[in-house]
Amino acid sequence: MPLRILQGDVMLYLQECKDIQKINGEQNQYSSADEYLSRFKKTDRLHPVITLCVYYGEKDWDGPRHLTDMLKIPEGYRTLVSDYKMNLLEIRKSDRLLFSDPDVENAFRLVRMIYNRQFSEINQLYQNFEMNPEIGLMVGSVTKTPKIAKQAAAIKAEGGRFNMCTAMKELEQELKQEGKREGKREGMILKLISLVMRKAAKGYTPAQTADMLEEDPALIRRIYDAIEQTAPEHDMEKICELLAEASKE
Repeated sequence: MPLRILQGDVMLYLQECKDIQKINGEQNQYSSADEYLSRFKKTDRLHPVITLCVYYGEKDWDGPRHLTDMLKIPEGYRTLVSDYKMNLLEIRKSDRLLFSDPDVENAFRLVRMIYNRQFSEINQLYQNFEMNPEIGLMVGSVTKTPKIAKQAAAIKAEGGRFNMCTAMKELEQELKQEGKREGKREGMILKLISLVMRKAAKGYTPAQTADMLEEDPALIRRIYDAIEQTAPEHDMEKICELLAEASKE
C-alpha cells in the first residue's frame, strides 16, 4: 500500500509541475537560462499532496506502513534509502480521534461498536437518535451487515431519518441465531472427529471410514491428516485449527 500511495502522490506532483511548466512556457518570462530550460521558476512551488488511507477492516492492520517496510535493504544501507510514510487511519482504533463533522463521528463510532459487539451500548446511546440514512449505508457497507444497509437505503428513498437502534435489534438477533447455528456446526464437527479417531485407531483407512460414515472422502482424509499431525496427544482444538486452515487452501 505505501508504494501504491507513493505512485498516486507522484502522479499528482508531476501533473501540477507540467501545468506550471505549460503556463510558464506560454508567458515566456524567465529570469535565467536555467529557468528557461526547466520551464520552472525559482519562485514556483507545488502544493503538498496529503493522502489518507482509511482502513475499515475488523482485524488490525498488519501490512506495511512505510516504503522501507516493503524493501529488502542490505545491512548498512538503510540510512541511504529514501522512505515514504503512509498516513493510515484505522476505524477500529479511531476512538482517540475527534471529528468536527457529527455524521463522520457517529459513523466511525458505530463501526467500532459493532466490531466490538457493543449492541446494548448502541441501544443506550442512540435510543432516541435519528440520523442521516447515509450513515446507515456507510456503516452497513463497512461492517458487511446488509440488513442495516437495506433499511437505510429504504428510508433514504422515502426521505426520512434513520434510527440505528431498530436496525441493531434485528442485527443482534440475527447474530445470536448465527451463533447458535455455528455452535451446532462445531458440535457436529467435533462428533465427526471423534468418530473418525475411533475408526483410525481400529486401523480403518480414510476411504473405509468415509464409506462407513457416509461422509465426503476428502473431508475424512483431512481429518486423518490432522489426527496424524497432532499425534500422540490428538488435541481436539488443534485438530479443528488444522482443519480450518486446510479448508482455506
